[in-house]
Amino acid sequence: MIEKKEVYRNFLCRNWRIGNQICCFHLIITLFSVIIFLVSNLIYMYIVTEQLMAITQEIFHKETQNHLSLLSYLEKSSTLDVFQDSTRQLLSINQLYQIIDKDFQIEMPYDCLNNQQFNDSYAYFFSFCYAFCNLTNGLNISKYQNILKLTSLLTQTLRIYDLQLLTLMAHVGEEQFFTQNRGYAISNYYPHTRQWYRDHVAQMGTGKQIIVSDPYVSWIDVVFISQTTNLTHNQFEGLIGQDLDFTRMPKIQTNTSQYYLVDSSGNIVISDLYANGVKVLIKLYNQSLTGFNETDWNNLIKMVKIFFTCTIVSIRKYHSFENNTD
Repeated sequence: MIEKKEVYRNFLCRNWRIGNQICCFHLIITLFSVIIFLVSNLIYMYIVTEQLMAITQEIFHKETQNHLSLLSYLEKSSTLDVFQDSTRQLLSINQLYQIIDKDFQIEMPYDCLNNQQFNDSYAYFFSFCYAFCNLTNGLNISKYQNILKLTSLLTQTLRIYDLQLLTLMAHVGEEQFFTQNRGYAISNYYPHTRQWYRDHVAQMGTGKQIIVSDPYVSWIDVVFISQTTNLTHNQFEGLIGQDLDFTRMPKIQTNTSQYYLVDSSGNIVISDLYANGVKVLIKLYNQSLTGFNETDWNNLIKMVKIFFTCTIVSIRKYHSFENNTD
């Protein structure tokens, strides 16, 4: 009987049986394959994740831009509506004035601005109260007949005319005739010294039909912009103006955006920063309040090419995905 001898081969410097050597080799190959598989999957996941993040950020950026474009369009349209409504009303009032002459018969209005006898709630809401603000050397009432008739005509047609904005008129005469709807008692008020009047007179030679004043803080701590136009009857006799009421604009608010309406000098006209009243105008580049600095503002001016006075621009400060994740 031939004795069967086990066959050994030198493997890893050891005398192992062939079966054990094969099992060991198979184990090494398997481990190596697993490592290659895991490393390949990690590389693949990294590449896919990077691409997915890039695609996600691109989609987010596009959606953000679409969202901002829609909101900006709505806000711009609402703002322009206020200006356009005011322009139509101012021009139509001047047209009324031009048809008034000495033969135009109408009851004279009440001088109820500073007259407590007449300045009641009805006069406030449903009439144009007037006053002569600079009576020093007597009054030549005859040169004010036409504007008094217009004041009375506007009072009688106020409900039809639908003057939603605060509307005022000032005569060029030295007695400084002044009238407005929703008129309250005034003292030491001289319309010729007011910013809306001074801005209008300063720009009369520019050929503009409608003049927009610089924004200013009123005595009731509200930021106003006034639109004015000439009051003419063969010649310049004064001006008609309206304080623009932007509270009629729809409130478009989100948790990630803040809307500012600013003029070309960087003065904020509309913002929630004024919710509790205002004493002075706030600049857009007041970084502690808005997050914008003066460099941002200068770059913005260059980007949108704002080179004209008192043109309104809309700006949205949007907290992007990256800022939220910092």
